[in-house]
Amino acid sequence: MFRSIVAAAVVTALAGVTALALAVEPTSLEIPNLIVRVSASPPVAGTAAKPQPVALEFDSLEYTDSGQRSQLYTRTLAYRFNGFSFHPGAFAKCRESKLEKSGPKACAKASRIGTGSAVVDARPTLPDKIKADVVAFNGMLDVNSAGEPITPVPAVLIFARGSNGAKAYVPVLFKGGDRLVTTDRPPPQDGQPPAFSIVRLHLKVPVKTKSANGRTVGYVEAPLSCPRGKWKFTQLNSTYSGEKLTATDTQPCVSP
Repeated sequence: MFRSIVAAAVVTALAGVTALALAVEPTSLEIPNLIVRVSASPPVAGTAAKPQPVALEFDSLEYTDSGQRSQLYTRTLAYRFNGFSFHPGAFAKCRESKLEKSGPKACAKASRIGTGSAVVDARPTLPDKIKADVVAFNGMLDVNSAGEPITPVPAVLIFARGSNGAKAYVPVLFKGGDRLVTTDRPPPQDGQPPAFSIVRLHLKVPVKTKSANGRTVGYVEAPLSCPRGKWKFTQLNSTYSGEKLTATDTQPCVSP
């Protein structure tokens, strides 16, 4: 699911990204809480004749009541933007293989869709949480987790650079019209937990439009309705041990 390239001094400490630690003893489980907040602007539904491009601000937070790291091993994270539509095909793209080889400089400026921040928890190896800068690209996933070529598929490519120099590459695939799902994280090996977890992700995606086939297309477009005056958003974290964590958020909206 996530690829990381880290400085030699922290390779062992930071070998896996965004997974949650696997429990060794059931009595020591740290079950995480999950919060998601999403805001679309303007909060106005579109119409078939006149779609409404929008900006998105996304914030996801995982934490435990005790403040310790979670001990669940995450497989995928799925995001549902009910009724929204994404149009990656109309915009410039960056390939995952180029991003991993040369970093953000390999991606055309026109393919950049958002920026933000993240927080990484590598305890107990590192005593303090690590802050990271994040940039997201409209892209194509053209390599697997081993770096081998695959048939390219549309994806949001997230690049994070930690304050300690660590780099992470996060491909998120489009599923249907309004869902995005991270690629599978490799399963745990010999019961060993990952070295660190991304516990917070904040991302801003401004309004981005382009003319295509005689009409203006938004990278993200609002739903064509506003059911009961609200839009709903969902995040679902699936773990290798079978647990599922779900968080929802709603936003007031209006019809045009």
